[in-house]
Amino acid sequence: MQRCFSGIALIMSLLMIIILVVLVGQFSYSVKIDSFVAENEGQDVQLRYALFSATNYAIAQLQLDAMKEISNNAEWDAFTDEWATPLWSSDDPKQIGITKVYYTISDENSRFNLLNLIKEPKKKEKEKTNDNQNNNQENSNNNQENNNTNKDNDKDKEEGDEDEEEKEYMKPEAHLERCLNILLGRQKDFNAKNFRESIVKWMKEKKGDTEETAGPFPTKVPLYSVKELLMVPKIVPEYLFGKIDLNDPRKSFFGIEPFTTVWSDGLININTASSELLCSIHPKITPQISKLIIDHRGTKGLDGELRIFQKPEDIKKLEGLSEEIDTLYKDISSVITVKSSYFRIEAFAQAERLQKKLTTIVYRDGKKVYKLYCDFE
Repeated sequence: MQRCFSGIALIMSLLMIIILVVLVGQFSYSVKIDSFVAENEGQDVQLRYALFSATNYAIAQLQLDAMKEISNNAEWDAFTDEWATPLWSSDDPKQIGITKVYYTISDENSRFNLLNLIKEPKKKEKEKTNDNQNNNQENSNNNQENNNTNKDNDKDKEEGDEDEEEKEYMKPEAHLERCLNILLGRQKDFNAKNFRESIVKWMKEKKGDTEETAGPFPTKVPLYSVKELLMVPKIVPEYLFGKIDLNDPRKSFFGIEPFTTVWSDGLININTASSELLCSIHPKITPQISKLIIDHRGTKGLDGELRIFQKPEDIKKLEGLSEEIDTLYKDISSVITVKSSYFRIEAFAQAERLQKKLTTIVYRDGKKVYKLYCDFE
């Protein structure tokens, strides 16, 4: 009997030891997890402040560039400017505590603005203006002046119709479809027109401009970010952000996100635009012509300085272009520029295991820089 009690006591002791080991192990694991969470939270705070510092530093660099432009009477923006060479670069990041941070600044006018697709055409704006003028004139007692004004309005309207017919291929719809075909035309089952129409329909519904339901969150702003297009039905994410195939690089392709924006004045800066955007501006701008434009931006003049387009008409001075350049410039003069006011600041920070990115869209008006939109990733 005594041996039986001793055996039971031994078994109970072993069970207690096992329970204590499990409890201690569980407690140790919980403490470790809490420690990691606290450490990550501290690093996250440091990353955020580092990103804010980089963004503010970039804004200061944009302001410095603006002061130089004012002092030099420079009315253009190009890769030769102060803002194009960040002081905290990926090759030489800034060390802030345990965090390494750097930033880049890019020109939003080097991208196609999707809001151009739902912007009211100039023809309709002119008709509205004419209607307002006519309504005001009806309240006047001078019938003769009303008749003359109506004739002038009809004449302007006819001239506007002719311009619309002549520049059908210069409409934003045609511009985007050319860009889509350049980027995604080789993809199976891709249709540029359907892709564009899906984007336009969704933006109008989101803004509440159609008779259909405006969705769960109708707003006055159709888009804040190109990433919102992920919510558009039938839009494949790869078409937005591209695809990288390490096994077969031939299957890799760019998406439209790096080439589009919703934050610009709608014009394309020929000093900063990519080859894809330059080719999409006009059907007659071939890869050879876009290469001439880009090569011109990267060559040095007699003074040893990099060449830039100081005004849009400087594109007509490019060597190697045909005699049709005057006609080409007449077509594209309304959609190109050499000046930018909207910029994208992308700040990157890393602290041990954590990485974060802050994208900020800013508007520069003289020496003042205003933040318009921020996005943490």
